Amino acid sequence: MERVIIRHPNGETLPLYGRGNVVEISSGQQKKKLLGENIVEMTVRSARPITFYIGDKITVFGEDYFLILLPEAKTEGGKYEYSLTFESVQYDLAKVVFLDEDKSGLSTSTNFTLRANIEEIAEIIINNLNRVYGAGKWIIAKTPDQTTDVRDFSYAEDNCL
Repeated sequence: MERVIIRHPNGETLPLYGRGNVVEISSGQQKKKLLGENIVEMTVRSARPITFYIGDKITVFGEDYFLILLPEAKTEGGKYEYSLTFESVQYDLAKVVFLDEDKSGLSTSTNFTLRANIEEIAEIIINNLNRVYGAGKWIIAKTPDQTTDVRDFSYAEDNCL
């Protein structure tokens, strides 16, 4: 595993490498499957207690992962040990129920049929993400000046992933 730095939501950092560091990674593994899980699990040992925060971020192999559950400290041989699980950003999408929501927030159902192109579907996904995470966290990247075909889509209690 590459050098890992935990970035706390308040901007402070905690490097998990280096000589004289009282914190070390005793094990670490990235689990990544196409259209499946994408997490990093690691065990961290420290001579002192560490405060972790929901939203702590690490970057592994160029991809950001976020801590979603606070670990419990185990003490062994005078050291503290933490088992951490970091999730990729795709889990944010999976946590949001996909509603037929327009920009005004009007929504009627989780079960609906829609005739749209991919750009319109992306806008509806962004409207749903804005409902949960607030405007500005998720945006649609600029796309080439071309449109996709209009197709029929059916949704039944899906999420935004």
